Amino acid sequence: MTGYSVQNPYKHFSITDFVTDDAFLQHQLQPTAQSVQFWQNWLVANPDQEADWRQAQKLLEAVQLGFSDYTRTYLSEEAESRLLARIQATNSLHNDAVSVTPLWRKNWISYAVAACFLVVAGVFIWTKTPKNAPASRYEQQLAAVQEPVIEKVNLDTSVQTVRLPDQTTVLLFPNSRLSYTKDFGKINRTVYLSGKAIFDVIRQPQKPFLVYADDVVTRVLGTRFEVNAFAKNKAVTVRVQRGRVTVYRYRATEKPSTGQLAGVLLLPNQQVVFTRQNEQFKKDLVDNPVVILPQRERRPSFVYDETPVTEVFQQLERAYGIEIVVDKEAVENCQLTASLTDETLAEKINVICQSIGATYEIVEAQIIITSPGCKAD
Repeated sequence: MTGYSVQNPYKHFSITDFVTDDAFLQHQLQPTAQSVQFWQNWLVANPDQEADWRQAQKLLEAVQLGFSDYTRTYLSEEAESRLLARIQATNSLHNDAVSVTPLWRKNWISYAVAACFLVVAGVFIWTKTPKNAPASRYEQQLAAVQEPVIEKVNLDTSVQTVRLPDQTTVLLFPNSRLSYTKDFGKINRTVYLSGKAIFDVIRQPQKPFLVYADDVVTRVLGTRFEVNAFAKNKAVTVRVQRGRVTVYRYRATEKPSTGQLAGVLLLPNQQVVFTRQNEQFKKDLVDNPVVILPQRERRPSFVYDETPVTEVFQQLERAYGIEIVVDKEAVENCQLTASLTDETLAEKINVICQSIGATYEIVEAQIIITSPGCKAD
C-alpha cells in the first residue's frame, strides 16, 4: 500500500498486522505531511484501535533496537528477520547505502531511548530468548490456524477488557495474550489464551465457546469462568463462577467440539487443576466458594436456633451449589445453634463439625461429612 484512502482497511488489524503493513511502516520510518494527516484522522475516527496502533509503534522500535526478548512476544524469529529486512529496505530508498550501526556504537541519545523503552516494555536486554527455543503451545496452536488471526496482548499492569464479536467479555490479565480468528462467531467461537483471563460468555447453544489454553481446552455454551494458563506455571487451572464448563486434555489430533472426548465437568465454585508433569486432572472446590443463589432468591441469614443439622446442610448445598455427603441417619438427632452470617463456607463447616463431633474432607469437589451421631434428648 503506497497511498492513503478515506476508507478503513485497518478495521480488523492486530498489532502484528500493523507492523507488516507497507503504509504503516513507511509512515513510521519516513513520515510525510500526507501520512501524518492520514494517521491523525484515522486515530480520531478509530479510537478502539488506538491502543493496538500505539503498541505496534513500540514493537517496531523494539525490532529496530534489537530487543528480541520483547519482539518474540509478537513475532517469531523468522518474522522478525523479515521485518528488519523491510525496515532496512525502506531506509535504503532515502540513502545510497544501508548502514546498520552496531548497538554498542550508538550515541548516548540512542542509549537513552533504549533505556526508556525497556522501562516501558518491562524487558531486560540481557535475558535474550535462545534462538532455538521451542515454540510454546499457544504459538503451536496459532500456527495451525488457517484463517487470519486477531491478537490482543496486555503488557500493562492492570486488567484489560476485551469484547469479542459475539459480545462475550474477556478480562485479560497482565502479561497475557488472547487470539481469535477474524471470522469469529460465523462458524464457531474459538479463542486461544496464553496467560490468565476471566470469560463472561454470551450463551449460544448452537455454537459452543472453546478456549484453548496451553494443555487444556475448555468448552462452554454460556457462563462465567476463569482460566489461568501461563506457560511458566507447572499447572493450568480452570475455575467456574457461573454455569457449567467441560475441560479436556488438549490433543492436536482430536477436537473437543465433537462431544466424544472424556472431560471433567465443572459447576460453580468448582475448579480443576491440570498438572503438566503427570498430565492429570484434579477436581476440587475453589479456595473461597461464594453464594450462587439466583438474584430473585433471598440470601439466607445462616443464623440457626436448634435447627436440625440435616436442614443446615441442605441450605448450604442450595446456597453454594456444592454437594454435601452425609449419613442422614447418623445426624438425624443433631441440632445446631449458631450465627454463621459472616463466616466463609470452610468456617461454617468447621463450626458445624465441631458442634456435633464430626469431621469432613473434600473429595472430587464434594464435602464428605463423617459423624458418630448425636444422642437423642
